[in-house]
Amino acid sequence: MALCASWLAGCSSCRNEQPPADWVASIASTAGTVRVRLDAKGALVAAKAGVYLRVGARLETGNDGEAHLALRNGGKLTIRPNSVVTLRSSAPEKKLALELAQGTVVGKASKIEAADLVIGVGKRKVRLARQATATVAAKKGAAPRVLVEYGKATVEGPSGATTIVAGKPMTLGPPRKPDARATKPDTGPGDASPSDAIQAAPLVFYLKSTGRGRVLVRQPGEKRFRPVGRGKTIEIRPGTELRLLRRARVVVGPEKGKGTSVSGPARLRVEEGPPLKAGAAPSVRLATTGGGLQIRRTGKPGTRGSAFVVEGVRLRTRVRHRRLDVRVRRERGRAIVVVGAGSVTLIGKNGKVELEGGQSARLAGGVIAKLPSGRRGVLIRKAGTLRVFVPKPRVAVTLRWDRPDGSKDALVEVARNGNMRNPIFSDRISRKSLTLANIPRGVLYWRVRPVSPEGAVGEATKGRVLMIRDTSYRVIKWRTPRNTINLSDKDTVVFYQNRVPRFTFRWAPTRGATRYRLRIMRESNVGRAIVDRRVRRPQARLRTGRLGEGSYLWYVSALGAGNQILDASKAQRLSVRYDNATPDLQIRFPRDGLRVSTAAIEVKGVTMPGSQVFVNGAAATLDKTYRFTHRVALKPGENVIRFKVVDKRRGSSIYLRHVTRR
Repeated sequence: MALCASWLAGCSSCRNEQPPADWVASIASTAGTVRVRLDAKGALVAAKAGVYLRVGARLETGNDGEAHLALRNGGKLTIRPNSVVTLRSSAPEKKLALELAQGTVVGKASKIEAADLVIGVGKRKVRLARQATATVAAKKGAAPRVLVEYGKATVEGPSGATTIVAGKPMTLGPPRKPDARATKPDTGPGDASPSDAIQAAPLVFYLKSTGRGRVLVRQPGEKRFRPVGRGKTIEIRPGTELRLLRRARVVVGPEKGKGTSVSGPARLRVEEGPPLKAGAAPSVRLATTGGGLQIRRTGKPGTRGSAFVVEGVRLRTRVRHRRLDVRVRRERGRAIVVVGAGSVTLIGKNGKVELEGGQSARLAGGVIAKLPSGRRGVLIRKAGTLRVFVPKPRVAVTLRWDRPDGSKDALVEVARNGNMRNPIFSDRISRKSLTLANIPRGVLYWRVRPVSPEGAVGEATKGRVLMIRDTSYRVIKWRTPRNTINLSDKDTVVFYQNRVPRFTFRWAPTRGATRYRLRIMRESNVGRAIVDRRVRRPQARLRTGRLGEGSYLWYVSALGAGNQILDASKAQRLSVRYDNATPDLQIRFPRDGLRVSTAAIEVKGVTMPGSQVFVNGAAATLDKTYRFTHRVALKPGENVIRFKVVDKRRGSSIYLRHVTRR
């Protein structure tokens, strides 16, 4: 049984105050709505950690409330939501008795000998002794239930006592109607009559292995984990521990083959949750004991998924459009909850937080910290087609839209195809923006439709984003490019930008040759050699600038010891041409991924005639040659500089540069 880590904090606060002589318990910590009445004549007030409770104190928790009590005899008590508890005790040093009017409590008895924790439910009492741990539930419309998770418990009724061992849930059933067709059994002294018998009705859930990974199960009372074969369905009881290895997937629910799909790797414990409907069977609640998990479910809008507990925080899931997809991963001892679809209600020490598709939160020690949506990356505000040149294989994309008056939510769909099959994102969200991280380059289609409070879907706003590989950094080359020209290559064409490349000519060696003669002529004047060199090796390197833009002919002669010609090659053609196939924007500075220590930088570039350039939304001043220099302020950390080029012929294009300020 994993209890809240704030017990120590609560106990330390108890030691700071002077406790009354007749105290029986102290409030260690609370979460959500918790009210307490310190005596029979007092009023209900908000409960606070460190308050000492006497006999007759009454605690009430709301829908989101939970309280942890440290008992005077060394035991512990957790009061779950929608519960009412009254303390009754005559010997607080050894024995604490309480009355559960409604709700659920989890009790853990003290290590001290003969120190009991007695939980009264109606006419029966559940007695825990010597570190025993049990959950007692008394909910409306259902019979009271007891689940012993560790040790033994004794249930005392009007007709005697019954012992319950760990892993065996019991129902403290209401009086059963006698069956007229059955003969009345003989009852001896001490036998329980039908009116007050404790009826054994163990609660079972069903688990089906559907993935390829290994699934290990350990039922309450078992010492070892045992595997579950793929496609096999087994019965499990509350308190069962699960180990889902990589690629493992199971379906857990109160009915065979129905429930919530959970993927590993993860370590979980199966618990009993509240019924999803009045009079229905209890639901499944999963508590993570390590690793991460993924919860998936499909259904109509409003369908509730399984609840689970992560790092002391309760999570309740619900389908908003068609499916539910919630993932939990571990980072540095903390849990990160990421909602891909549906909604999640988080209930922790610092209150309640609602998450919907595309949002995430960090959980640690029962505290919830909602995470920001991340950097905007490619920002899309209007419908239509937008071209974006991105330097990295993946980029963040942010959608923003205006919701018409009277609409409650928006149905947002993002996919790789226009028919929205296998979407990247598809869900109803109430906010007006969505950020998707790590979207690979390519074509992206999006569609936003308003949803009225009655559920009617309005007219769609559609768009398309072309995310293209950014090659603008290749345009400005500060180093001289190198090119190797082989004699075996015919009619070689070399394109260059900004600087003429450096050439190296190579050819096959000739047997017996001591030197080689390389001659290069312009095609328009073959009578005059521009290059006439004699080398010992079968290659020759020319310095930068010897060959400019134009067409050339070249050949090689192999010379012997007396400079006689042993062999001569045919003349080959070489064309050096300027590459004018440039994008509509050349960014000279900065390069992507630059790290600086200054508070501002000056970005430089050149665009095509007739275009406009905007840097982070501000218009850049262009000179006569359409070059620009623009100053950009930087904040500490990573900055995204957005260059937008507006051209009447080509439309709009966006370029991104990431600069980090140290």
